[in-house]
This record gives sequence, structure tokens and C-alpha cells, in this order.
Amino acid sequence: MRKYGFTLVEILVVLAILAILSGLLFPVFARTRSKARQASCLSNLKQIGSAINLYSIDHDGKLPWVAALGRYQTVTNPSEALYGPPYYFLPDLVDRYLKNKPVWLCPEVSWQEPIRPGQITFLQNDGSYSFNYKTPPRFSQVNGKPTIVISGNQLENFPDVARISMIWDTRHWGAGSGVVVQPPHNGGLNVLFADGHVKWRSIQAQLGSPMVNNYWRDLSWEGFQ
Repeated sequence: MRKYGFTLVEILVVLAILAILSGLLFPVFARTRSKARQASCLSNLKQIGSAINLYSIDHDGKLPWVAALGRYQTVTNPSEALYGPPYYFLPDLVDRYLKNKPVWLCPEVSWQEPIRPGQITFLQNDGSYSFNYKTPPRFSQVNGKPTIVISGNQLENFPDVARISMIWDTRHWGAGSGVVVQPPHNGGLNVLFADGHVKWRSIQAQLGSPMVNNYWRDLSWEGFQ
């Protein structure tokens, strides 16, 4: 008659099954967490979009007069800023409508993470989102067309607000180039459009091409042509 208990072989079989199940389930859990952070980031952008809309209502339909993509832009390339110093930045201008500092940081990144190697951190930048302050026509498909200043402009002057990118994830530069900085959300990034809707956009499919290693340079002009 067999005594109660498990043999060594039975214990090893159970451990092997648990290891296999863990190997199958952990990637699923990781993807689920990533999707949750992506959704949280979209929520951040939606709240920021609402604050911009309130600002616009209080300023005769004009968008915030923002100096550049973000604080890092005036540090690394001040010639690209619209004016300054002093500079004006989106978190400061809409603070009265959105008193929630964490909303400016995508949950996929850390406040202490540098925007790119050697640059200021997202904490120093006051967030991880870039504002489309002007179009860059010297790049990509709009080469030769005049710059369109979005900062301080009115939405009614824009031809296709549903296609115009207003704000997006900063942490993606280098995707498709030699710099090891990857898109934050499953091969893509989140974007707030000028009409107020938010959307995830894939840039993974275009890796290896000269496009989309800088969203502002390559895609921020859409909706203006």
C-alpha cells in the first residue's frame, strides 16, 4: 500500500509545468500592463487637451503661445524657439485649468529619465509630451513650404483639425536611427489632435526608413498641406 506524499519525479513534473505556465503567462501580463499604461497616457493627453480648450475659450479662441516643443528644446536648440528668453511653456500656461503635475508624465517613463542621452530629464522638462508649436516645412514632404506657427494661432485657421497633431509622446526620438531610444507604447506613440481626440499611432512599421525618427520633423505638418 502506497503512503501519502509525492515522489521526486512527481514534484519535478509539477515544477516543470509551473515553469512552462509562467513562461506563457508573464508576457501576457507584461503586455496587459503595457496596454494599461498606454491607456493611462491617452487619458493624460485627453485631460491636457481639455485644459488647452479652456485656455482657448478664455483667450478669444487662441491656442497657448508656447515657445517650443518643450523646455529641452530651448536648452539644446534655442534657435528653434519662437522667441525668448524669457520662454513660455505649456504646463505653465494651462496650470490654472489643470493642477495635476503627474498628468504631464507618460506612465511608461520615469521623471529621472533623460529625454535623450546627455539631455535634461523629464522632471526638468516638466513632463514627457511635446507641443506642436510650429510646423517644420524644410523637412520631409513639406519641403519648401512656409512655416506655419501653431502657437498662439486660432483653430479656425487650420484646414483639417482632425489630422493636426497638437501634442505627442516625446520619448521616441531615435527610433529608426542609431540612437537607442524606442517608442514608448508597443512600437508607437500617443497623440492629441487639434480637434480634441486622442489616438495611438504606430511608427514601428517605418523603422529603418528616414521617416519617423522625429515625429515633429516628419509628421507634425499633417493636416496643414
